[in-house]
Amino acid sequence: MEADSTVWWVFEELANIGVRLVIDDFGRGFSNLARLRGFPFVAIKIDCNFIRNLPNSPRDPAIFRAMHVIAKELDLKTVAEGIETAKQEEFVSRFGVDYFQEYRFGHPMPVDKLKRYTQH
Repeated sequence: MEADSTVWWVFEELANIGVRLVIDDFGRGFSNLARLRGFPFVAIKIDCNFIRNLPNSPRDPAIFRAMHVIAKELDLKTVAEGIETAKQEEFVSRFGVDYFQEYRFGHPMPVDKLKRYTQH
């Protein structure tokens, strides 16, 4: 991500051919607010470290809400990573998260099992 002008060009070309770009692990490392200004992302995946202790953490709910509001203001979809409990699902659902991800909904599986799983 150091060469922003080159990365920008590649991301624009990908977007032009229909590839939808999502920021993974938003809120950590290179997945920061500055990336939202320049690149053609369609969604952010809020990092599981901000989900893990919901709703009981003293600070994580505020951080989660802030990231979600920023995404919505920028017309981006949101994915909540790390949903493993009913309480976490309930908390993020109240804010209109677009997608959930993690073991509460399914574990990684081979393609043949996935095909059987999705045919029911």
